[in-house]
Amino acid sequence: LAPGFIGPPAHAPLCLPRQTAIKFQSHQRSNVNQATGFLNKYVVPVLTAVSENIYMSAIRAGMVSVVPLTIIGGLFTILAFMPINGWDKLVAPYLQLLQLPVTATFGLLAVFVCFSVSYDLGRQLKQEAIVSASMATVIFLMIQLNGLPTFSVRDLAGLQSLAGSLTHPKRPVDIWLADRLSDETKAALKSYQGGSSDKAPLQTALLSDLNTILRGSSIHDVQRFTEVTLRLETKELLSQNPQGNDLLLLNRLLLEDAYPQELSRHRPTLGEKPEDISFSMNNLGSKGLFTAILIALVVVRVQKFFTDKNLVIKMPANVPPVVYESFLSLIPLCFLVLSFWLIRFVLGVDIDHLVQTAFKPLVFALNTLPGILVYAFLVTMLWSVGINGDNAVDAIVAPIFLQYLAANVAAKGLGEPMPYVTALGFFTTFVNVGGTGATIALALVMWNSKDPGYRKVSRLSLPTQIFQINEPIFFGFPIVLNPILMIPYILNALILTTGSYLLIHWHVIQKPFVNVPWTTPPIIGHYLVSGGDWKAAVWGAASIAIAMAVYYPFAKIAERQRLNAEAAGVAHE
Repeated sequence: LAPGFIGPPAHAPLCLPRQTAIKFQSHQRSNVNQATGFLNKYVVPVLTAVSENIYMSAIRAGMVSVVPLTIIGGLFTILAFMPINGWDKLVAPYLQLLQLPVTATFGLLAVFVCFSVSYDLGRQLKQEAIVSASMATVIFLMIQLNGLPTFSVRDLAGLQSLAGSLTHPKRPVDIWLADRLSDETKAALKSYQGGSSDKAPLQTALLSDLNTILRGSSIHDVQRFTEVTLRLETKELLSQNPQGNDLLLLNRLLLEDAYPQELSRHRPTLGEKPEDISFSMNNLGSKGLFTAILIALVVVRVQKFFTDKNLVIKMPANVPPVVYESFLSLIPLCFLVLSFWLIRFVLGVDIDHLVQTAFKPLVFALNTLPGILVYAFLVTMLWSVGINGDNAVDAIVAPIFLQYLAANVAAKGLGEPMPYVTALGFFTTFVNVGGTGATIALALVMWNSKDPGYRKVSRLSLPTQIFQINEPIFFGFPIVLNPILMIPYILNALILTTGSYLLIHWHVIQKPFVNVPWTTPPIIGHYLVSGGDWKAAVWGAASIAIAMAVYYPFAKIAERQRLNAEAAGVAHE
């Protein structure tokens, strides 16, 4: 069925006398028709427009394109952290080697998404798709360039005060930092008298030590920083388990917070230290997904504008196609590079930060129980009125769930607690058991239905539902706009969302950190998505039993309605 289609309900009245049944059926049909009219007039057009929008379509295509990458990265994560006694010791010498494919896949997700989204959108807008993708990727990579946040001489704002803290350490962080100093720095501290004494030797030695510390592992320790007040920026970055240059930045922020008067909060620009230019790896991964999508959409729209206005360089027709296409992109690419260069580097606008801040409320909400319940209700409600609920909102939520998954993978690799319950795989595996609304349970309940139609649909649809495809039973019963079956359909999604969320939140089941195809059968999918947690598989079996219990009374009511309607029809004849 086309998105937005709403068909008539196929259900009959309860066991009532014929005249009463006719009145009941007429009244029920009238109510449903009123609801259908309201939805068709006010709700369906909006949701259908969103679902069929070419930009949303391009985003969905881009997100789907990276699924193989996340599956491969997940397989290597499982291999590195298999839940087998003694496995960690066995793979310890090869752990770093096993994590290279994880970094190559999850660590560059935003780059691949930017390329894929712009390629698909360029194709839909009749542009040279490969040119669109190349331009968008260049712009995205350009705005990720940063100067490394290492310390320089100008950052030692209070050298004498810092020297005093390190010479006579009192706080845990002072003791720790003083112990990390090199012999050269310790000698320079002893020689330094403050005031007008030569401070160059101490500055040189201390800067070398501080920058060495920045480039190491995370310096954060709760006890070490117990007397230090961390600013919001530091706390936010700390919660993201940063790697690479972002970890270097975190270490600098921590030292700045520990010594707010002694160390400047100045950040080096690209012009100050060109030899320290590098990419922010965190923003090349899942953290930069929203920026990558935005850049892809903007770049292709600009390309389309220049093409439509004929503001391009056209070569003679006999020029090879590759050369012809490259010159077509020259003017729009020049405009885009100049525009983003001015915004990002001349004006100093942190595009990544702005985009992440804009989406932060939604990113936060979807990892809470109320937020994911609202999402579950929305998806199943849309399906209940004939709209593909998963597709309608997937372009919005998929980048968020993928961010969660990448963060869980990163935390697993570091041996730290995984931060997200609702990572990619939570909804498709733990909630959509045998299809959205756990309809595999309905097929099992009606396997031996007294009504031959229900019985036949159940038996024909069950094989597809094993692989999470439930359209045959959804439209065959139907569930769409059938008030009796809509109720358990939505209710099951809410119950399984709540149960799964709480079990994972209470650490009974391991959080999702492996991406498996959405067609993976229930129970098996539960086991794999949680990295081999047998308790997740048990919950998968229990979920089917719970869904069957919810569907049973409603399914029997629907069955009686059908049988009574057939009996009434025979009696009338």
